[in-house]
Formats: sequence, C-alpha cells, structure tokens
Amino acid sequence: MRNLLEALKQADQAEQIAALEYSLAENRRQAELRSQQLEEGVNAVVTTIQRVSNKEASARVDLPTSHELWPVGQQINRFLDRYLKTRGAEEELERTRQAIMEFANELYQVGPHRPFRLPPRRNTAMDAVIIALSGLKEKGTEPHAPLS
Repeated sequence: MRNLLEALKQADQAEQIAALEYSLAENRRQAELRSQQLEEGVNAVVTTIQRVSNKEASARVDLPTSHELWPVGQQINRFLDRYLKTRGAEEELERTRQAIMEFANELYQVGPHRPFRLPPRRNTAMDAVIIALSGLKEKGTEPHAPLS
C-alpha cells in the first residue's frame, strides 16, 4: 500500500511538473509573440515618421485594430493630420504676407507717371481686397496715392 501511495504521489508530482513546464513554454511563446508584435509596431511608427520627414504627406501608421500599439498609431495619425493642417495654414499665411507686401509696394509706387496696377491673385484672403479694388477700377475709381 505504501508503494502504491508513493507511486501515486510521484505520478501526481510528475503531472504537476509537466503542467508547469507546459505553462512556462506557453508563457515564453506568448512573450516572444508579443515582443515580435511590439517590434513590428515600433518599426511601423519609425517608418511612418521617416516618410513624413521625407515630405511624404500621406504617410500614416497602418496597424490592425488588434495590434497592441494600434491606439498609439491612431494618436500619431491624428497628430500628423493636425501637423499637416497647421503646415498648410502656415504656407497660406506666408502667401498672404507676400501678397500684402506686394500690394503695399504697389501702392507706394503709385504716382503721376506710374498708375496703380492690381497685383495678381495668390489664392489667399488678400484676393478679396484685390477683387474689391478691381471692381473700383472698373468703375473708374482707383487709388491715386498711398494710404497714410
């Protein structure tokens, strides 16, 4: 009876050891998969940042929704959308500044021998002023001296 109990005890311990070994192997496999997924996600983020820095405006972090870094990728994509919108606004502001400076220079050069010429449109807010002045010019009313 003692031998039988000892054999059962050893069998039970062997089963527990086998279960623990299986559990450890499964944990290692899951850790390796997670590590590989994280590495792929980080590479996707780095590649996107490099593409954007190389002026590829449409580059976005493309990860499946099941990916652990998907929320991070979505935040980066939102940031990139805002960045591009801001960059576009800055470019428009610079074109507007240039149009205003060109317009001001034209006004300063108006004189008896130099009639007023409307500057070209630049697809900026300044175009509204140019259009309004164009209407005045067609009516025969145009600026004769610079504004003070």
